[in-house]
Amino acid sequence: MYQDKNKDSLDWTYTAGGTDSSSTGPHSDHTLANVFGHYVYLEDSVGKAKDNARLNTPEMAVSSKGMCLE
Repeated sequence: MYQDKNKDSLDWTYTAGGTDSSSTGPHSDHTLANVFGHYVYLEDSVGKAKDNARLNTPEMAVSSKGMCLE
């Protein structure tokens, strides 16, 4: 998985634990449910209308039970 810096205008943040903004975002990832699991998020306060952020991954088959990128 990688950020498509050629076709987007916002940057994804890769982190563990809580987000940098107080009282926003999760306190942990949903898979491990602790501060050691990682996730990506967008900081909403830096964006504006029509901005976009793209993550690219190889093509994957989706199951009926959902997916989790690791």
